[in-house]
Amino acid sequence: MKILLVAIPNHHFFQWVNQLENSCFEVAWLDSTDGNGFSNKIKWVTQYNGWKLKYNYPFRTRIKKRFPKLYQFFQRFNERNLGSVFEQKLKEFQPNIVHCFEMQLAGFPILDVMEKHSNIPFIYSSWGSDLFYFKEMGITNKQVNRFLNRTNYVITDCKRDYFIAKENGFHHIF
Repeated sequence: MKILLVAIPNHHFFQWVNQLENSCFEVAWLDSTDGNGFSNKIKWVTQYNGWKLKYNYPFRTRIKKRFPKLYQFFQRFNERNLGSVFEQKLKEFQPNIVHCFEMQLAGFPILDVMEKHSNIPFIYSSWGSDLFYFKEMGITNKQVNRFLNRTNYVITDCKRDYFIAKENGFHHIF
C-alpha cells in the first residue's frame, strides 16, 4: 500500500509518520509549505520538497527584506502552486491513499485535485484548533463543507471537533 502525506513540517506529524516505519507501507510526504527541506526525523520516507521556487535568483533574500512589494511581484511568477505540484506527485507516486494533516495549509490547496480523483480515499487529520477556529481563520462554512464532503475519513483530537465536522456536512467514517 502506498500513502501520500501532505502536511506542514511539524513535530506531531513526524511522530505520527514514524509509527508507520515498519508497517510495510510505502510512504511519501509532500511538505505543503516547502519550508524545511529534507527532514532527518523521517529519513525512511520519500520526501518531496524544494518544489516552491522556480528560480532561487541572486539576492532574492535581500530583495525580500529591503523591497517587499517588489519581491511579492516577482514571487507571483516565481512560485509554484501546491495544487499543481500535488497533482504531479499524485501521478508520479500513484498512492492508494492520500492523508492530509491540517485543513487550511495542507487540505484546501489540494482539494480541487482530490475532487478530480474521487477514486482515491482521502484522510484528514484535524489538529488542535483547525476545525474549532475555522471562522476566526477566515474560512467559511461553505469551504469547510466542501472539504469535508470530499473527505472519506476524519481523525480528530477530541469529540468537540467530531461534532463540528458532523455539523459541517461530514458523513463518512471517523
